[in-house]
Amino acid sequence: MRLDQTEVDDVNPGPPMLLEDNTALLDSLNAAKTEIESLRHQLTTLSDRRSEWMAMLSHELKTPLSLISGYGRLMLSGEAGPMTAKQELYLTESAKGCSRLDGLIRKMLDVVDEKSVKDSLELDFHETDEWVSNVLTMMAPIFESAGVHLVLDIERDLPKCQIDLLRAEQVLTNLLQNAVRVSKPGGVLKVVARKLETCATAAVEVSVLDEGPGVERQDRQRIFEPFVQLDLPERQYGLGLGLAICRRIVDAHGGQLGVDRAPGGGSRFFFALPVIAGSIEME
Repeated sequence: MRLDQTEVDDVNPGPPMLLEDNTALLDSLNAAKTEIESLRHQLTTLSDRRSEWMAMLSHELKTPLSLISGYGRLMLSGEAGPMTAKQELYLTESAKGCSRLDGLIRKMLDVVDEKSVKDSLELDFHETDEWVSNVLTMMAPIFESAGVHLVLDIERDLPKCQIDLLRAEQVLTNLLQNAVRVSKPGGVLKVVARKLETCATAAVEVSVLDEGPGVERQDRQRIFEPFVQLDLPERQYGLGLGLAICRRIVDAHGGQLGVDRAPGGGSRFFFALPVIAGSIEME
């Protein structure tokens, strides 16, 4: 069968249309490239501003902290007069808190870069039950003032973990503070420490269980990103950095941090730390 010229043109539109298609494609690619460059520039600017903000914050916190710890030392020295045993105990615990905070401020800039967090770890072997108990003792006044009851479940004969003690305490403290915020007076917080049997690498898991509203499944990864906060009526004002910092600390140890639903409702925040610094391998 023979086709006339009109039919041939309909079947084969020819090079002009291809050139137009290529031009449109190139224009789209160039526009996308320009947009990507713009976004990269914005991200760089935001990162620089965040670094400046962190440096400013750490500097501004040092002055009031020095005043608080200085007056505390004067009180403990007896220059302001005698104290009761309970007053001395409270001031001693306050001094320990100031010392921890001073260490955290000095390392605050590390949270900007995950690699710097890992490089700054001061690893040593520590008994899990001891450092967990120390954190709970330090936070006892907070539990008492919030009217929250604490239940402690520490497995016997836990292995020592090779950790940066200050950093590990920072993670647990942050999780406990968050749990108190979502708890009502008369509520119960539970802290559990156990050997993790579900991974090939020897590890210890510490978890905090609360009776709050819980975290929806779609938010369980997002809340560990910087500056992310859930819209909860119990939420207090903050910057949304705490859980992001915790994740970087746990990751730097080669561990794992997560959240799921606690039995009976509420949330269970947990973090697992390898016995020997490295990476946890799940079975």
